[in-house]
Order: sequence, then structure tokens, then C-alpha cells
Amino acid sequence: MKNPQILINFIDSAKDSYHVLNEKLEILEINKAAFIALDEVFDEINCKEDIIGKKLEEIYPFIKDKIPNFKKVIETGERYIYEETVPHPQRGDLCLRVESFKVGEGLGIIAEDITERKKAEEQIQKDLKKKRYSTQRNSPPG
Repeated sequence: MKNPQILINFIDSAKDSYHVLNEKLEILEINKAAFIALDEVFDEINCKEDIIGKKLEEIYPFIKDKIPNFKKVIETGERYIYEETVPHPQRGDLCLRVESFKVGEGLGIIAEDITERKKAEEQIQKDLKKKRYSTQRNSPPG
């Protein structure tokens, strides 16, 4: 690539959180969105250097049960995708879609905030349920 800064700018412009980890699941790099999300949660995080080199589960304790799946991604190269709701002290519960994939000898993780989409899906389900109930109540007996 002639200008690697273009790729860095692209990744830092993304609204999703990007993480690159080594084979020991230590954080090698994160993008701007990941840093901002972590900075909102932890008072002791002031710069990326406060995150780089730390184990994934040190930074994200709620992810401990996913560690075997991440290790499997590194071993097999098969992607691991899941959705999870996690607490956020400032924004309330966040629903995340997390995709992990092999990068070199390590792991790449992209976390997308799908909270608004999930809320919209739930509202649609509620509306459909109301509509079905209303239709059943108003239909003549068979």
C-alpha cells in the first residue's frame, strides 16, 4: 500500500470498535471508536497506551466466557460471531454484534453497536402482537 495513513484514517473513521490482538489475546491496536467507548467507562484510561498490551479480559471482564471461542478462531481460522447485551454506565445497556476473525497469528474483533436496531425490532414485534390481538378480538366468531 502506497499510503498506509489512508487505511489508518479509514479505520479510525469507522463507528464500530476495532481491536487487533496477538495470539495471547493481548491488545495490539484499537481504533478511535474503541478508545472512546473505553474512555467513557474507565477513569484510568487516558490514552491508547493504557490499553495496548493488556489482556482482552482485563479490559472487558464480561467477555471471559468467550475466550475459548476466540482461541478457537486463532486455531481454526473460523469466524465467531455473536450478539450480546452489556451494561454501559453512561449509555445504559448496549446490544453489540461482535465478529472475530483470524489476523496473522492473532485475532481481529469488530464490535458494532446494534442497540437502536434491536429496539426497533422489538417495537415491530410489539406492534405486530397488538395488531394480531386487535384483529382476533374484532373478527366475527367462526
